[in-house]
Amino acid sequence: MTSPRSQQIDLSATPYYHVVSRCVRRAFLCGDDALSKRNFDHRRGWLVERFRRLCGVFAIDVAAFACMANHYHLVLRVDRERAGRWQDKDVIRRWRTLCSGAVEDPTDEQITVWRARLHDISWFMKLLNEYISRRANAEDDCKGRFWESRFKSQALLDTKALLSAMAYVDLNPIRAGVAATLLASDYTSIQERMVTHARATHARSTVAKQKLAWDASTLPPLLAFNASRTRTTTTPSTLGPLPGSFADYVALVEWTGRQQRKNKRGSIPPNGPSALTQLGIDAHDWLDALQRLRGGFASAVGDLTALTSWCQQRGRRWVKGMRRRTASRAVANA
Repeated sequence: MTSPRSQQIDLSATPYYHVVSRCVRRAFLCGDDALSKRNFDHRRGWLVERFRRLCGVFAIDVAAFACMANHYHLVLRVDRERAGRWQDKDVIRRWRTLCSGAVEDPTDEQITVWRARLHDISWFMKLLNEYISRRANAEDDCKGRFWESRFKSQALLDTKALLSAMAYVDLNPIRAGVAATLLASDYTSIQERMVTHARATHARSTVAKQKLAWDASTLPPLLAFNASRTRTTTTPSTLGPLPGSFADYVALVEWTGRQQRKNKRGSIPPNGPSALTQLGIDAHDWLDALQRLRGGFASAVGDLTALTSWCQQRGRRWVKGMRRRTASRAVANA
């Protein structure tokens, strides 16, 4: 049975969530449509620009994203404390940016409601998906559903879960066989991070000269890395910036992308150029910290302790993935 959204998104457990939305019938409504023989890659640009602009209004940051031909992934961080620090006039201004028809003289109660919505993933996704639906339907001169259902959400309960979700998202084009390298993975956060970093540090490199399909300089920045953060942090609930350095993360994603997987079409060629070499940076070797997402889309991801606590808070006996982690611990202790 599907869990209520209020149980799936609990900011007291973690501010980090992996969310996914798919086009109706998984049609390629943001790519090459076989029925109409038209290409709609430009709609992926709409997606990037829309959710990034929403981040400039909401107290929500994007840690990773991948916009594919028939679905998209986001790894989001909700900053409830930031929303709580906004003055009432800031809340009113932000909400009117989203809803121009808002009441002229809102009451304190209405402002409280708006403040809560401005750090609510459900409202964030509603305003994202509705905008894309309306714009795509107007372009196609049609009516009806564009997305197959409400978005799926996945709580990321510890640092390993957070980083593995980000790597999973950034590697989507490679695993789908539509890109061979991280730099060729269009409409992903890893491509944007690499190009942006190169422009700031190695402006004459070929990476710095690569053009993105959108103008990232006009949009709110992606959630930053902080190398001073300990990698052994067990919970992301108090994290601001992402743990580790950008170099660490690129090494992690690239190493993961070179691993062959039987159920996936693509991987980074083993003898291909190193992304780190192209960027001219060094990385610490901490690839053992990676735990890839497996076993389907679970409501929460983390180590056994984090998952057990998450279930107890919700009166649940288990969540997908717990049995595998219990077995792994038993083997380790044998």
